[in-house]
Amino acid sequence: MRPLRVYSKNPFSLADDFLSHAVRPSVTFSAASQNALTDISENNGSFLVSVEAPGFDKSELDIRYDDDILTVSGKQKSPEVENDRKEEQTRRYHLQERTARNFRRSFRIPDVETEAIDASFDNGILNILLPKRKESKARKINISDGSFSGSEN
Repeated sequence: MRPLRVYSKNPFSLADDFLSHAVRPSVTFSAASQNALTDISENNGSFLVSVEAPGFDKSELDIRYDDDILTVSGKQKSPEVENDRKEEQTRRYHLQERTARNFRRSFRIPDVETEAIDASFDNGILNILLPKRKESKARKINISDGSFSGSEN
């Protein structure tokens, strides 16, 4: 029997370890990314990545796809930052929970048609559609006698 692995910092590590081997897109999760809960689904023609980003503006989000890795990040300023600076001397907070939020999530999603990736943002949900690259179909290659039938390089 294998010994039980202990995960002290991230309670989701065990699930992430399992999912990264069981699901085609390998998913990374960190405690800092809990504000950007994500669903990844797949059909015959594409992947759909849906990321919760409530309170973010479209201009505060960034999507990159490089070397089979989709990275989604968001950087949000603290609410009323400008007003707070002006009133900094007179305002005293009793409770301040609304602060700047940042997240960064990366997912390995291979075989994507990079030029056709599309994204939309509505009601705090960022949807990213990643069409799959068209697979080249197997075909029989005829063998000619002596020389190539096409141009030689």
